[in-house]
Amino acid sequence: SEEELLDLVAGHAALTDEERDIVEEVFNASERQVHEVMVPRTEVDFMDASLTVGKAIALAIEKAHSRYPVVRGSSDEVIGFIHVRDLLDTSLANSNAKIQELARNIMYLPGTKGILPALTEMRKQRQHLAIVLDEYGGTDGIITLEDLVETLVGDIRDEYDSDEKEVSQESHTGDFEVDGLISLEDLSEETGFDLPEGPYETASGFVMHYLGRIPVENDIVGVNGLRITVLSMEGKRAGRLLISRNY
Repeated sequence: SEEELLDLVAGHAALTDEERDIVEEVFNASERQVHEVMVPRTEVDFMDASLTVGKAIALAIEKAHSRYPVVRGSSDEVIGFIHVRDLLDTSLANSNAKIQELARNIMYLPGTKGILPALTEMRKQRQHLAIVLDEYGGTDGIITLEDLVETLVGDIRDEYDSDEKEVSQESHTGDFEVDGLISLEDLSEETGFDLPEGPYETASGFVMHYLGRIPVENDIVGVNGLRITVLSMEGKRAGRLLISRNY
């Protein structure tokens, strides 16, 4: 059984702790779906197909991603994606060319697709970016090959990643400051704090559901012996949260 295999891995003396963690994450990933690890639509930087190359270059410099989904008016109308390399053609810099002329075909994945099959399919098709679709065929978010690999081996950081940690602990108090988009599963693993399950997947989703409204800074939620304080907002969701035990 899977449990017996995990026990075998845990007791294998030849494996390092890091190697054991990776093997265990592979088993855990078999039960997770793409929508659990995607970047939600509200956090995606789209480029409109009507943008000129010059304006797209300015936006790419500001946002510092390597690939951008290209949409026609709405995030549900994704026509492809553009790579920053496509914008480096000097003959286009001062022209009125639109990025829709440069858009490449993009991959689509249902949000219910398993992480491991998604990883296999993206590697097979040599795709680094895919649009995640909801049950109605609309855009639910995006997933990258890096996101999928990180679910197996942990965080992969490069020079463009933010220095802000998803979870940081206050050593003197035992409190945790977390990113609102952290999944409930990752929150439990990182902090030992368990939030009630419900129609949400993230800590910020829990806060909004519990309050029954869009949260504001300094909102406080008490549940399961925990005190959750909204430290900052990102648009209409909680950006950073402080979680502590009620003593």
